[in-house]
Amino acid sequence: MNFKNLFSKKEDKKLLAIERRESYYIDSKNVTNLSTMSGENFEVFLRDLFIYDGLKAELTPKYKDDGIDIIVTRGKLHTAIQAKRMDIYKNYNLVDKEVVNSLVGGARRRGIERTCIITTSIFTEAAQDIAAQEGMELIDGRQLYYLIAKIRPELLAEAYFEKLGYIKCPECGTGILKKREGRQKIPFIGCTNFPKCRHSMKITEFETRYIKQ
Repeated sequence: MNFKNLFSKKEDKKLLAIERRESYYIDSKNVTNLSTMSGENFEVFLRDLFIYDGLKAELTPKYKDDGIDIIVTRGKLHTAIQAKRMDIYKNYNLVDKEVVNSLVGGARRRGIERTCIITTSIFTEAAQDIAAQEGMELIDGRQLYYLIAKIRPELLAEAYFEKLGYIKCPECGTGILKKREGRQKIPFIGCTNFPKCRHSMKITEFETRYIKQ
């Protein structure tokens, strides 16, 4: 079974509503920064993505993890995942065969049959050859965005929307933050859904939170 087929099972999308609301790393801002965020944050982002799709996903301890960053469970099926956050445009970082061998060995020691490496970069030819021999699933940077689009398509749309300079209202979730003027002609940032949504903030606060990042 292809590992990517584990995702977007409609019957599993009922649980963990609280985690979905409280998740930070799964927002659209981070979708545009996957290759530059820290490795630890990338692991959390992937875990949150799996949880959102109704899967059980747990991060492994930072030390002595056997090359495994996340263990995803669906029913009795366990998958050992290594998350490799790399910036392909910086020193042309690629995932090599050593990473594949590390995950293969770690999964065997833990008795986990299914393995997968997810990266923001791409894999060397040697890594692909060994993975094919071991039956390992490889998800490169391009395929990762397809996976995100399959599970949370609105994130990619929102990320593009924000790149155009539009910021979604954090209170109502549907309006856009826009510069407005009060009764005394004092400018502030308000929601386009006013008066249904009365979210507002000072311009300096808006610039600090959304512009100067």
